[in-house]
Amino acid sequence: MSRAVVEALKHARPSGTGWWRADCPLCLKRTGKADRKQALAINVHSGVYVCWKCQATGAVKAKGVDSVIPDEIIANTPPLVLQDTPPEGYTPLNGDRSMSLAPARAYAVKRCPEERWAEVGIGGCTTGKYAGRVIVPVFTEDGADWVGWVGRTWYKSDRAYSYPKGMNRGEVMYRGGQLWEHEEAPILVVEGVFDALHLWPHGVALLGKASEYQMEALLETPRPVVIILDGDAWEEAYAMTMRLKLHGKRHVGYVRLPPKKDPDEVPRDWLDVEINRVI
Repeated sequence: MSRAVVEALKHARPSGTGWWRADCPLCLKRTGKADRKQALAINVHSGVYVCWKCQATGAVKAKGVDSVIPDEIIANTPPLVLQDTPPEGYTPLNGDRSMSLAPARAYAVKRCPEERWAEVGIGGCTTGKYAGRVIVPVFTEDGADWVGWVGRTWYKSDRAYSYPKGMNRGEVMYRGGQLWEHEEAPILVVEGVFDALHLWPHGVALLGKASEYQMEALLETPRPVVIILDGDAWEEAYAMTMRLKLHGKRHVGYVRLPPKKDPDEVPRDWLDVEINRVI
């Protein structure tokens, strides 16, 4: 199957966002009808592919994406920069009982249940450049590699959040692999990692303003999409929704939060009602 996808890529429509479009070679067998509308989308950074017509999903890999995707495609797509090691001083919080990381645990448990710490890799630093910060790893869509991390101070600070040098937040989404899960539940798009963890398991985070790469990924996911930005950013959420609809996304909407409220500051039952209403 992956060989057929790679062959289709030789005739793909390029995209500067890292998502390439091609006629799906799997549609004829899966639906009985050949695709002539470039329904297949593949992320040339991760190898993940999805067809919005026949719903085929998977990944093309053989000792790394570069070995199976044609050279001309790799040459025309900016590389995804991996931060393949945690920051200096990083210690996983799961199972930790040290006094030095007690403030990190106290902060983390307010934002993410302790039973989830191991799964998401949440940790903390007491030494090094990121000392005094809770660390939330950002992984590739297949969960195999670190792309980077989000560092959040556990004390009040004018610069509460930090990211590793060289990490291009526009090329990734926190928990972006959720876009390709076989689920009927909508993807819940938020700005920050802790809001995404609050909306577990369907929350994904933009890590800032939405990039072209991220917008195209939201367009390609077969799942419904609900955009839930901070209360004062509802106009941006509306604009994102309209743009996705304009480009053919059928099941997409946005939730307008009360002013000055984040997604984790409103009652979850109210939010669930609003999510169902806009979809």
